[in-house]
Amino acid sequence: MLIEICEDVVVLAENNDSDSITVLEKIAMAHRYGKHFVYASFPVLIRLCKMQSLNKFTRKIYSDIKKHHASSGTLASAIGFRVKVTIASPPASASINYIQFNPKLVSGFELYEETHLLAENLLDCSFFEYIVEYYKRSMGINSPVCFYPMQGGGDTIKMVYLNEIQLRQHFCLAIMDSDKKYPQGALGDTCKGLKRIHRQYNPFHCFYYIMENTREVENLIPLSVVKSYNNNSNKQIFRDNIDVDFSFFDMKEGLLSCKIVGDIYTYWTSQLSVYTGLNEQLSECSGCVSHSNPRPTENDCEEVCDCRRIIEGFGSKLLDNLHRDNDSKERLKNVEEHHLSNAQKTEWHAIGKLIFEWCCASSAMRT
Repeated sequence: MLIEICEDVVVLAENNDSDSITVLEKIAMAHRYGKHFVYASFPVLIRLCKMQSLNKFTRKIYSDIKKHHASSGTLASAIGFRVKVTIASPPASASINYIQFNPKLVSGFELYEETHLLAENLLDCSFFEYIVEYYKRSMGINSPVCFYPMQGGGDTIKMVYLNEIQLRQHFCLAIMDSDKKYPQGALGDTCKGLKRIHRQYNPFHCFYYIMENTREVENLIPLSVVKSYNNNSNKQIFRDNIDVDFSFFDMKEGLLSCKIVGDIYTYWTSQLSVYTGLNEQLSECSGCVSHSNPRPTENDCEEVCDCRRIIEGFGSKLLDNLHRDNDSKERLKNVEEHHLSNAQKTEWHAIGKLIFEWCCASSAMRT
């Protein structure tokens, strides 16, 4: 996170205000260990370097920040979102693009700790690293990011998020699957629960993002990377050259016969309109599901019709497999815009931008 030190806090610290001195020491530690990106105007940095109310080592850290002021200023001007450490009254406008941090109100906040990145699985956090690096390349940015990965484990993610809100100790960014089954479909219960908690508490230090242009994190993986892994090129999608928008396809389970009902049927009929055989299968499965009581399960479809899936998926360990495969990791490190679908381009840019803004950092000091 870009943390900008405002002059009013420096004035208080010069007059031995303990809260201001403490927050300046915490910010210095964040720079020392490369947890956040610290910025202040050059005149403010000069005063910090000379401030006798700060200990000698803290002044040395601010001297290091001052030494790199020219290059950091260029980067700071390119980052739209930041934390402003100030005691000024919050502006009335709801459209401000920064967090106002008053050291007199949140004295226990651990500014020396990196932003917590919360996802449903730790593998998701690892995958997001490729996305933020892609964003940095596309924007010509050469700056580290630093975050502490956290997982919520499905629906419990909202409780982890609530805990971060109530602790009021760290910046926390949650990236969520939408779990939508088609573009106009409803959001899943997991992200709706977290949205309710955020709306209830309106925390200054926590934020969330829902990838509404795709179903879940697996839909963000470029198909070229999926195809290159192991024997995936023999999977139905690639074997039969099924060229459709897979943004809301269940990449792990596939398109299950027992799910072909209502708006899901309408959506996939449109998607697969040029594939006569698949469309006939869709129609047959939809009729069966709609007229069966109770609705058939996967096993029922397999036993009765020998048709469990209309389009096969890539298994529950898709992301895990790619994460463990060196060739796949290299491909993910070198993703370019033409590798991505339109929905993926939108999500990769949005997620990359958000993680960079909340997790940008400086390189750790050499001591």
